[in-house]
Parts: sequence; C-alpha cells; structure tokens
Amino acid sequence: MQLFITAFAQEKLKIKTICVMSALDNGESFYQKVDNVSSFYFQNISKPYNVTITKHNYFPYLYNPNDLYIQNINWDNERVISANRFFIGTDVTNTIPFGNVIINAPANILLKPVEDVIIQSDFEVLSGASFEIKINNSDENTCL
Repeated sequence: MQLFITAFAQEKLKIKTICVMSALDNGESFYQKVDNVSSFYFQNISKPYNVTITKHNYFPYLYNPNDLYIQNINWDNERVISANRFFIGTDVTNTIPFGNVIINAPANILLKPVEDVIIQSDFEVLSGASFEIKINNSDENTCL
C-alpha cells in the first residue's frame, strides 16, 4: 500500500518530522521517519498504521486507526496500541486470516481506545501476562 501524507501550515516552514509505523507491533514490521518535510510518499505500508507529525513549538499530531481489528495473533512482549475502537477475537474481520488472540507471558499489553473494546470469541491472557485497557486516555505515544 502507498500512503501520501501532506501537512499544511500557515507559515512556509517545513514540518520537523513525519513518522509512520505499524500499529499492532509498535513499528516492528514497518517504521519510517522522515525529517524536514511537509509531505512524503510512504510505500509498502500495511494496515493498521499510526502517523505522527511533529513541528518545533507545536503539539504533535497523532493519527490513530479508527477501528482496529485484532485476530490471529500471539503476543509475547510489550505493546501500547491506540485506536478509536478495538475488536478482538477469532473472526472480527475478513481482511486478515481467522485465528485466536493469545497474550503469552511475559507480555504486557496496553490498549488505549477512545471509545470502547469489544472482545468476542477465542481471546486468552495466559498466566504471567498483563492485559490492560485505558479508555479515552489523553496520554498519547509519539514517534521520536
């Protein structure tokens, strides 16, 4: 997938940084940051993704996916994931293969929805793992 991001500002100053990263794995499968640009074409991006735009003396702009579908995944490390809503289970979407969601020890998973989290079938947190939901939390992560 290709993604074109442009940031418009009243001044003709360039944006400091545009960062795009994969949302489900904190940038492990895709992470790209470009400096001193106001627009950029990102290539080979898979959904879902987060976008952060920063500029000196401005608050960072963070785009989170509207709805995030989590299925067919095993987590065993730390994740902090933000979205409007989360749907978790074996078959919450037909856009990725069906499968269970398992959080293995010593995973530490934090979901930060704006609205809610809907957990359906075949979701498991194993002993020694941590799973937390913080709804409507204004403390956002950014790419630095």
